[in-house]
Amino acid sequence: LSPGIQFALCSIANLLFVLLTGADPSIVRAGLMAQISLFAVWSGRSANVVLTLALTWLVMLLYQPLYLFQAGFQLSFVATAALLWVAPVFRNEIQKRFPRLPEWIADALALAIGPTITTLPLGMVLFNAASTVSIISNLTIAPLIEVLVLAGAAGLGLIWLPGPLGGLFLKGLYALMALMHHWLVWLAALPLAYIYV
Repeated sequence: LSPGIQFALCSIANLLFVLLTGADPSIVRAGLMAQISLFAVWSGRSANVVLTLALTWLVMLLYQPLYLFQAGFQLSFVATAALLWVAPVFRNEIQKRFPRLPEWIADALALAIGPTITTLPLGMVLFNAASTVSIISNLTIAPLIEVLVLAGAAGLGLIWLPGPLGGLFLKGLYALMALMHHWLVWLAALPLAYIYV
């Protein structure tokens, strides 16, 4: 396939992802960042994540200035910024203090701790509460989200195949999502899962 066709197909898939997942501010942010990155690659440029984040912020606020006051918009951008600047600091510190720790564990811990600590003050202002289980939930759920997104995209292609394969595959994904939901509900119901301030 030519680069133009690849760009068009990826853009359509990105748009479908945004629409099928509800187009909340956090989803729109992710979709816009992906689209800007796709355009950069298609045009032969390297994708600059910082500029992509800033341009996404600007475009969303030009389209809907009231996004600025929505919790999902605020938390999404703060968490993404934490992944870019705070998580690497934690990863380096973890590797320095625990040099024998496998790199993938250090990465997982940093990606869970960095955004959690960074969004904590904002969450306390918005919801008058601080979660004590968010790091655990991020550690256990974040890897599965990536699997679900990729598997869900594959499942959309499988449903067009004859036979029960596509349906069975999507039912398996639904079962995994249900388990994740029950796990999060159980965590949220633990004593002192939230500390109100």
